Amino acid sequence: MNCLHRESWKVRDVIWGDVFLTAEDRRILDTFEMQRLRGIKQLDFAFLVYPGAEHTRFQHSLGVRACVDRIISASKLPVDEEELRLVRVAALLHDAATPVFSHVVSDFFRRFYPDIIPPHEKFVGEVLEGVCYEKYIERHPEAEGEVPSLKEALQEEGYSRSDRRKIVRIITGEFKPKYIAQLVNGALDADRLDYLKRDAYYTGVPQSYDDRIFSSFNVGEGDELTLKVKHDAIGAAVSVLESRFWMMQKVYLHLTVLAANCLALEMLVKALGDYDFYELFFLDDAEILNQFIRSEVEEVRVLACRMRYRKLPKKAYVAHLKELPEKVSKAALGMINYHELQDEIANEAKAINPRLEIDEKDIFLYLPRDYYKGAEEVRVGDATLEEYDPSIVQTLKARYESLMQVCVYVSNNGYVKTVNDACVRLFGVKSDYDPNTRRPPLRKKGSVDEEILRFLKKVRDGANYALKALRTLVEVAEACSRDKLSEMMGVEATTVSTYLQQIYRLQKMLRQPVLLRMREGRKILWEVNPNLREGLRRGLRMVERGK
Repeated sequence: MNCLHRESWKVRDVIWGDVFLTAEDRRILDTFEMQRLRGIKQLDFAFLVYPGAEHTRFQHSLGVRACVDRIISASKLPVDEEELRLVRVAALLHDAATPVFSHVVSDFFRRFYPDIIPPHEKFVGEVLEGVCYEKYIERHPEAEGEVPSLKEALQEEGYSRSDRRKIVRIITGEFKPKYIAQLVNGALDADRLDYLKRDAYYTGVPQSYDDRIFSSFNVGEGDELTLKVKHDAIGAAVSVLESRFWMMQKVYLHLTVLAANCLALEMLVKALGDYDFYELFFLDDAEILNQFIRSEVEEVRVLACRMRYRKLPKKAYVAHLKELPEKVSKAALGMINYHELQDEIANEAKAINPRLEIDEKDIFLYLPRDYYKGAEEVRVGDATLEEYDPSIVQTLKARYESLMQVCVYVSNNGYVKTVNDACVRLFGVKSDYDPNTRRPPLRKKGSVDEEILRFLKKVRDGANYALKALRTLVEVAEACSRDKLSEMMGVEATTVSTYLQQIYRLQKMLRQPVLLRMREGRKILWEVNPNLREGLRRGLRMVERGK
């Protein structure tokens, strides 16, 4: 661990205080590729909603380095001198291959155009080998010699080609031992621990997590980075996952932020044919936006000016992905071109109002992805987090599931009502956004949620006795085993299992789980979600009366 004590330079960071760096770190940071990150915003267009969110990927890179040092030191992880040197540099360089407009662009192309732009973690190998720098010098020969490339700095500091490949494998999560890579690319990695605190600070959102997470790590079977089997460690990990959910709800998936993202992506898609792919990796946000404003393509120029002056699309329709037809889910997965949906919405709007001059370019579409994915990899010792705290994890999954909203935006307010009507007609689902009141629809107190009623009818149609099992669980105040339910219902235990599994499968149609399943020793216990108990009780009364 001697390497931690050879710092010759420190930078004052607003989140972590003094970040200690070595002389070689300084030379690596003073390169073309790393200084470019000062012009790449961490939160893309969130500054249009939260004016303070102007922080950059460069600041974040320093923060990830600070978090790696904290984890290794506080958790006392077994890291030798060479591994420490490599993982500290990997922490600084983990975002070196971030394209313009940051993760908005890389996430979008990863899903919809994977053959055009690889994930920025995978592209980092080319960056470390100086490919982007060479492309930049081809365009700007006068800049040669003004600032060194990352490859040159790494070579001068003694990092061989083999060392550079190891750094890339750490960033991509492929390095062995695995826990070294998971410090930078894992379910609870230094990357996440920095951006959650940093983004909350700069947006002014009062959100954080338990700092005991830094001392909560251990090395488990298969050399994986796991949590220590302690209540403090589990609680700290849950606090990180909860913090991420609230930041997604309040900031990352804010409907106005998504409107700006949609505008930016349409601008990029329409401009890509006229620009070199590598420009996305050697220009910064301001430079490429200025290029788009001067574009010879009118549509690109118009979209860029709208972005510059915050003339954002207006929301017209919002609905949960699971409620919508299968073709929308396929578009979200990249199985069909999402532009086909935009065409269908525009055509339906014109059918409703033939005088409306609207086409595909006036429709902007945001399609969600599985936001909880990756968190399932969190392990506590040799078990999963869910096995240790099933009720909390089920609740977290339900919360993340609630974020899976499809949003349809339009280019101006005059299209909102018609496009809302078109989406309702096309998808057969009412919007969670009322264009008349500009508010979510009001749910009257005491009314039975329509989703729960549909769910209960589905259960009844499959097997009426499954409703009896659900009714029994609703009235029981504690978690029950299958055998106890069997005794209470006077039905064979195997039959009860069939009913429970049927309910468990059908609950996927809801935004929250109806049944929570947990383990107590070798027993599986079942409990009704406390948040839904009253709604289920009312719904069961209605379904049993034949309504």
